[in-house]
Amino acid sequence: MSILLIFPKADHSTAEFGFYNASHPPLSLCYLSSYLKKHDIKVKALDLNYSSSDVITELIIAENIQIVGFSITTFTFENAYNEAQKIKKKYPHIKIVFGGMPVQLYKDRLIEEVIDVLIIGEGEETLVNVARHYLYDSGNLVNIANLIYYKQGQIIETPRGVYKENINDLPHPDRDCFDLNQYATVGNTRQCYISTSRACPYSCIYCLSGTLGHKVRLRSVDNVIEEIRTIKNEYPFYNKFHFVDETLNVNNSRFRNLCHALKIEKIRWSCMLRADDHLDNDTLELMKESGVDLFEIGIESASQMVLDSIKKGTNIKSIERILIKASELKIPVIGTIMIPHCCDTPETIDETVRFIKTASDQYSLIPFPIRTNIHPRSEYNNYTTEYQIQLNHLNEIISTKQVSEEIINHALKRLKQNQIDGIIANISHFSMNDSLLPESLRGKELSALVENSPFLQELLQKKIKEIIK
Repeated sequence: MSILLIFPKADHSTAEFGFYNASHPPLSLCYLSSYLKKHDIKVKALDLNYSSSDVITELIIAENIQIVGFSITTFTFENAYNEAQKIKKKYPHIKIVFGGMPVQLYKDRLIEEVIDVLIIGEGEETLVNVARHYLYDSGNLVNIANLIYYKQGQIIETPRGVYKENINDLPHPDRDCFDLNQYATVGNTRQCYISTSRACPYSCIYCLSGTLGHKVRLRSVDNVIEEIRTIKNEYPFYNKFHFVDETLNVNNSRFRNLCHALKIEKIRWSCMLRADDHLDNDTLELMKESGVDLFEIGIESASQMVLDSIKKGTNIKSIERILIKASELKIPVIGTIMIPHCCDTPETIDETVRFIKTASDQYSLIPFPIRTNIHPRSEYNNYTTEYQIQLNHLNEIISTKQVSEEIINHALKRLKQNQIDGIIANISHFSMNDSLLPESLRGKELSALVENSPFLQELLQKKIKEIIK
C-alpha cells in the first residue's frame, strides 16, 4: 500500500508557470515524499503539467495506491478537484487529501464527499499521521492537528498544532520522486530550487502567508550549504540554484553569512528579497561577488501612499536605490507590480506606470505586472465594500470606486509591454520549457539567437504575449 502525491495541471497562460516552474519539480511534494519515506511509507509522485492524467490509473493499479494527495493553489484547485472526482468515482475506497496555502477556502466542498481531508499549513508531520490512520488504521483523525474533514453531516476542524521548530531536522527534498528529465529547459541553464526558511513575519494585506503564522524558522547556513554540495554531486546537470524563500533576507545577518558561504561554492544563484533599507549597497555588492545573477523584489506600487495603505513596510526611495545599484552591478531585477490596489486612484496608477517605464528603460528592471487577486481569507477582503471593489471569477479586481476597468486594463497593457521587453533583453536568465516556445526556437541557445536576430525577437515576443495574456 502506498500514497500518490499529485501536482495539478497549471494554467500555461500564466507567466509564473512558464518562467519559474519549468526547470524543477514542485519542491513542496519533494519535501513530503522525503518525509513520508523517512517514516517507511511508500510514495509515488506525479506532475500533471508534464504527465497525462491517464498515468494516475496506471499507478493506482500498479502501486496499490490507497491515498492520493494534491498540492493546490487557488489557480489549480478546480483542476485538482476534477481529477479527484474521477479517482473517487472509479476507486471510491481511495482517500483524497488536499493541502496547500488556500485549502481553508474550500472546506465547504467537503460535503460533496470527494475530498476526505484538508491539511492546513505545513504538511510533513500531518500527512504522515493521516497516512498511518488510513493505511494502518492507526489513531483517530480527531486527534490529528491541522485537519478539516467531513463526518456525519458536520465539518470538523481539529486544533492547530505547533509547526516544527528546527527545520534543519527535515530530510532534504526527494527530487528523485519525479522524472527530472521532463524538466529540461531551453538553453544551458538548469536551475535547482532550494528552500531555506518557513513563514513570513510581515503583514501585507493582500497576502495569505500571515494567516499561517508569522514565526519565521531558518535553516542554518551550514545545513543549506550541505544540501547544495549534495546536489552538485548527485545532480551535476544543475548549474544554477534558485532560493524559493519568500524573503531570503528576512534575517540580514544570516543572509550575509549565506552570501559569504555561497561565494566559496562558486555557483550562480537567484532569489526573492525584501526591498528595504537592510538591502544596502554593501549587501548588493556582496551578492554580486557571491554569484547572484538575478533577484526578485516586490515593488507592488510606486505610490508611497499605496505602499503604506497595503502595509507593505517598504519605501519607494529604497526601491529606486536598489534598482540603481543593481543596474550598476549588472544584476537584472524582477519587480512584481500589483494593479490596482483598493486605494489606488488614476493618479497613483499613472505614477506607478511611469516609474516602471523609467526603471525598465534606465535600470535593469524586468517588471512582472499582476492583476490584484483578493483571497477571501486575506485582510484585503475587508475592504471590498468600502472601495466598491468588483471582482471577476478569479477574484481579481476589475474595477474600484476610484479606478475604472478601462484605466486598469490600459495600465496592465502598458506594463506588460515593459515586461516583454525586459524578458527578451534578459532571456538567458529565464528557464523556459521547450513546449512553451514556437517549434522554430525549441532546443536552441536562446540568448545568442535572440540577441542577434530581430526576427526571432519578434517571434519570441508574440509567444511571450500569449503566455502572459
